Amino acid sequence: MFRSPKTAAWWHGLCLRWQIGRRTEVPTDTPSRRPRPVLCRADQWTLAVLVAGCFSTILVNWAWQSAFRGGRIEIEKAERLAADFEVQLNEAQWPELTLLPGIGETLARRIVEYRDKHGPFQSVDQLEHVKGIGPKTMRRIRTYLRVEAPPIRGGIHQNSAPS
Repeated sequence: MFRSPKTAAWWHGLCLRWQIGRRTEVPTDTPSRRPRPVLCRADQWTLAVLVAGCFSTILVNWAWQSAFRGGRIEIEKAERLAADFEVQLNEAQWPELTLLPGIGETLARRIVEYRDKHGPFQSVDQLEHVKGIGPKTMRRIRTYLRVEAPPIRGGIHQNSAPS
């Protein structure tokens, strides 16, 4: 199995070190002798050097990222960015409406239900007729809303309820 006697002796010594290190009872012939450690001194140094090398690599990478790639970002101190989007009020379904500030699932479903029942919105102000939307909510969401006529199919608006 081994190519040379030196290799075989080395493996035998390694195996003995592992067995002695794992032994929990003290041999009876030498009661004052401490059990040998699992790793010999050279193996402990090798492991310590590897761990120190990993930590230093992490530290150098962190410094590199901070210095040359724009620095670290402090989330709590970062400048807030405003979302710039518009929702087409006559085409949006309730999941899209929930993206508006202060509009949850229930209110979004009410908007869609109102639109289905009364036809497409003619203006953004008409949204105040929906239960749960008042002047305060309208001030928050007005900049995100857009009203356009829905596409016409056969002379009838798509969202119009039949009479």
